[in-house]
Amino acid sequence: TRLQWNIGADLQQVIEAATAQAKANIADLDYTAHTFEDLNKGLITKKCKCAPDGFIQMGIQLAYYRLEHRFVPTYEPAMMRLYCDGRTETIRSCSAESCEFARAMDDPSVSEKERLRLLRRATDAHQLRTKYAMAGEQVDRHLFALYVVSRGKDISAPFLEQVIGMPWTLSTSQIPWRMAPKYVYKGVDRDKILVSAGGFGPVDPNGYGICYAFMDDKWLVMHVSSRLSCPTTDSEKMLAALHQAYKDMAALCLSETDP
Repeated sequence: TRLQWNIGADLQQVIEAATAQAKANIADLDYTAHTFEDLNKGLITKKCKCAPDGFIQMGIQLAYYRLEHRFVPTYEPAMMRLYCDGRTETIRSCSAESCEFARAMDDPSVSEKERLRLLRRATDAHQLRTKYAMAGEQVDRHLFALYVVSRGKDISAPFLEQVIGMPWTLSTSQIPWRMAPKYVYKGVDRDKILVSAGGFGPVDPNGYGICYAFMDDKWLVMHVSSRLSCPTTDSEKMLAALHQAYKDMAALCLSETDP
């Protein structure tokens, strides 16, 4: 039976305003995606000897630095499955180690050996921060809880307000490509399955939303989004910068010779 809705004039006005806002956001979306067939977990772990997520995150830092010549707050969620009803904590991917690596990649005075050392140091540091976040030992959710308490008790907290109000210019996330239970894929030739795995828009209107998924050990799918109304962002240029960053990082790792 079809449901019949009684919608008053006030509710109708709110619905129409929300619809207009949604259409405006859609029209303002600058979105692109790409499947990296030459970049996968096997290459990153076995030949590059780096943690896959850390490698991808360092590529994001390098790509953005090459485009903008600066570093910005970068958000990546960590799942807090160690806790009952745990949700997420923030991994701050932009770090002292990632900045030093990014600067070194295009510095002619830095040797390839030193660049490789800095890359692996940065990915190791990222992996450690990820473990801390999963264990609830990072800062953002704690700061948010303090901010909520300060608002509830009407306590002025300028530091908390400043921290909570900082924009995530780069909002990133790795997601699983399987969107169904494992048994659904039983007996299926997964080499013939290529899905986009999903994406999201930018959190900061002056930044990027970057979502990625490893397709088993074969490919990497990456989504990049930004706003058309922002004069300083361009999703296609960012994707091209990412592609070049990963090529350069992989070449750096593969140039290493065993003693």
